[in-house]
Amino acid sequence: MSGDGFVRAGHPELHFPPVVPTVLGLLASATDDLTAVRILDLVGGLALVAAIVAVAHRIGRDDRTTVLAAWLAPTAPGLLVLTKSGGGGSEAPATALVLAAALVAMGPRSHPTGRDGRPPAPGTAAGGRWLARGVGVGALVGVAYLTRPEALLPGLVVGLALVLSARRHARRSASPDAPGRWRAPLLAGLGVVVALAAVAG
Repeated sequence: MSGDGFVRAGHPELHFPPVVPTVLGLLASATDDLTAVRILDLVGGLALVAAIVAVAHRIGRDDRTTVLAAWLAPTAPGLLVLTKSGGGGSEAPATALVLAAALVAMGPRSHPTGRDGRPPAPGTAAGGRWLARGVGVGALVGVAYLTRPEALLPGLVVGLALVLSARRHARRSASPDAPGRWRAPLLAGLGVVVALAAVAG
């Protein structure tokens, strides 16, 4: 907790990412070492449960699914108990960040429609929304990577899912030869890459 990060055999261990040591150091400077670890475990666990419930609510679209997730998530041994007893403290917050990125990638439950009932053609406003979602996904995945490097792979899968979703939306909203049909997926991918590089680079 001295601010030097993880130390192994008397020397700094450079393998560990910076988020957890930094947070523990800040908390320990205001409390003590044990309290800092307990606060990190509590906040990380609550964030993970909240992210699971939010994803369940977004996918399930009904209150029963949300309530079931809220009951099961805190009691699942692999989510909180094992990460606290056998983990390094970074598993829960990193997973919560990846799930938050998935929520951003999924976006709102329904897309706006035009007078004909179809999604609006890809334009400046629509492209801006996909770019914003890409930036959000990239930033969250970047912080997850700095929390736990293993979060990068599922985070990239979330980014790819966002690009594919933008491509599917563009194909449904424009004719095959429309000039803007590639704008949404390109902007979504650009947002992911730029934000990820800016945060984790």
